[in-house]
Amino acid sequence: MKLADIIQLLTFAVVPAFIISCFKYSKLSLPLKQITYYIFLSIITEMVVLIFSRNHWENLSLLHFYTLAEFFILYRFFFLSLKGFIPSRIIHVIAICFIALSSLNSIFLQKLDQYNSNARGVCAFLVILGTLALFYRIISEMKVLILAKYPIFWINAGLLTYFSSSFFLFIMSNYILHLNNTLNVYIWMVHSILNVILYTMISIGLWMHNSNN
Repeated sequence: MKLADIIQLLTFAVVPAFIISCFKYSKLSLPLKQITYYIFLSIITEMVVLIFSRNHWENLSLLHFYTLAEFFILYRFFFLSLKGFIPSRIIHVIAICFIALSSLNSIFLQKLDQYNSNARGVCAFLVILGTLALFYRIISEMKVLILAKYPIFWINAGLLTYFSSSFFLFIMSNYILHLNNTLNVYIWMVHSILNVILYTMISIGLWMHNSNN
């Protein structure tokens, strides 16, 4: 089996998280519902990318729109999870600035036929800050007795693991794309494994949720 085929198989790691999201959705808290939207976005994006790939259509443009949608959903997750801990105005301003700058980047700097490494890198950095702030809230408030049984802990840990590990990959992507093709495939194989870790931790978090969380 070729590495490209393995990478494609690893995209199915989102399926368990999608199934759990469908079964648990009505009972989830508002912050966790944002994570189900993130999963739904991932499923839809993977399906569209697959269609584009089968037809040999250029798909880099999809990433520009995916980045905005991904950021908006995660912004909502952190806004709801950090409400009362970080002033809402600060989170709103950061979100508006990112959406504006990401849009300008797609129009003037890294156009739709290019990998939007600037926006991907900044998005990853902001998500990392959000996860650290949320962990700080969990630790400082000391309301959670057993972290391993707290759904938000698993999801936040998954987001931190994925975005911190992918940060340099995102900002260096346009350089990596021009390197040896084999090395490029290996690097994106690592990215696919990080995706598996993210979706696995999200699945655990959603599965552990109950009305008392």
